[in-house]
Amino acid sequence: MDLFNSFHKVSCWISVREFKTVVKLIYDEKSTIADKKRALNILQAWKIRRAQDTPLGVLCTLVLLDVLVKDLEGKINDTSVINVLYQNSLMKFINYASSFNMGNFTMYAIAKNLQLDSSLIDLRHSIAHGKQTFDLDVLRNSHEICLKWIKGYYWDKEIDNISDVNIIDLRFDLELDEKLDIIFPLYDFFAEFTHKNIKNFDQLDDSVKASDRWPTIKNYMASKKLVNFRQAFNHFKTVLFNTMASKSVRLNQKTFFYALLTKCDYFMQAYEHFSQTILNATNDSNYDDEEAQIVTPAKRAKLTNSHNRTVVNLYQDLIWQIAKNDYLKLFIEMLLQIYRNEGEKKSRRQSAHFWITITLKSYQYYQKYCKFTKSNAISQTEVSQDARNIYSYQLNVDLNNVIIFVGTQMLPSYLKYSSEFLTNLIENLNGTDEDCELFMQFMPMIYPPLSTKQFDEMKKLIDIKTSKRRCGKSMEDEIVHTVDDLLKSNEANVAKRKKNVWKREDSKICWSSLPIGYEFRV
Repeated sequence: MDLFNSFHKVSCWISVREFKTVVKLIYDEKSTIADKKRALNILQAWKIRRAQDTPLGVLCTLVLLDVLVKDLEGKINDTSVINVLYQNSLMKFINYASSFNMGNFTMYAIAKNLQLDSSLIDLRHSIAHGKQTFDLDVLRNSHEICLKWIKGYYWDKEIDNISDVNIIDLRFDLELDEKLDIIFPLYDFFAEFTHKNIKNFDQLDDSVKASDRWPTIKNYMASKKLVNFRQAFNHFKTVLFNTMASKSVRLNQKTFFYALLTKCDYFMQAYEHFSQTILNATNDSNYDDEEAQIVTPAKRAKLTNSHNRTVVNLYQDLIWQIAKNDYLKLFIEMLLQIYRNEGEKKSRRQSAHFWITITLKSYQYYQKYCKFTKSNAISQTEVSQDARNIYSYQLNVDLNNVIIFVGTQMLPSYLKYSSEFLTNLIENLNGTDEDCELFMQFMPMIYPPLSTKQFDEMKKLIDIKTSKRRCGKSMEDEIVHTVDDLLKSNEANVAKRKKNVWKREDSKICWSSLPIGYEFRV
């Protein structure tokens, strides 16, 4: 489920009970034709209620259920008509399902991301281009696969993300949405000014003063009697953090992160800002050309200390508050969604990767800090100079490249991920060097901890995934498969699939005497 679309909003169903009723009417083993017809009527009512805002999962189910009810009722005696209805239904279903993952994708890439059988895409293309007719059993079987898929992909997940909201809750949510819509853009503006060391109006470019948001900035500063941008930035940090900590506001985590990751453009360009800081500092240094190409951790620390503070330092307080309010896991999860979405802008994906790696590295340093202070009987409950000194001198950490989590009251075992999570992550990413870096950051978070053998196997799997993208590079122990090996592997994979649109048929067909368009019947 895309968390960006799952914060509180008006739905097309009246209550959670109504939602669960529809699921039961469609998918219960004892569901009758009358039950499915009733579910169809409810889905049609939902579509009328929300019109163009009807959830894609509902639309997918609606087109499938419509033809299923017509088929089960048996009122249409002409099988060719039923055949056409199934074809149209499957076409609409694939088109709707493709919209779950919008971007510059092929349908096959979308199907892979959605874990939807690629043979359904083949079927859709064949229907669309009228290449051949299909047996009704093939279409019914395909329809059944689609109906089961949408249950797992949409209905089962949606149940975990919906709740009944009374009018008081709704009022609080709407007020909070409006408040965050004001706070985050201004917070982001003043963060940018602070990072660029712009102190007052006189230092601003004319392009900023000509922007639509400039009157809002100027009027707000005047109303709050804020004399410079750094003071304004600190003011908005206080307002934002008080909102997060307020007991009178029902802060929904997903609503909060939706606003943060969509309203704060400067935050979501962090990778570019951090890289530019290092580049500027390198150019301003006295290193020769050869040395300037190598930026070691020690040199990075020296460079960033001699320049403006990094974007990591800029957002230290924000991410610290996120951790203190127990939002860190969801923060990483939502950033991971952005990074994995190839339809997102490159700068946003790079910055999502940047913040994930910074957060995970920082958490590992926090674990080391907790271990050190515990073994030395040191008590630190805030980000003090003593805490910074421990990071710098005992843990040898570059403070310009880490978030200090001291005082958040997080347990050193707070972030935990299963080995299945990492395996799934490896399988669904492309194996770039950035992916590899991400995998390695998650590995220490696996629980139960990996044995040495498991760690080596996981590392090898990552190396294999990464090596596939490197042209001309093969591993020393790589096995070269013959065509016969590949055919046998394909047969084995087909045999493992319990239900599919197609199946392999053993026969002694003389291909030289048959046209290419010969139809295999299931």
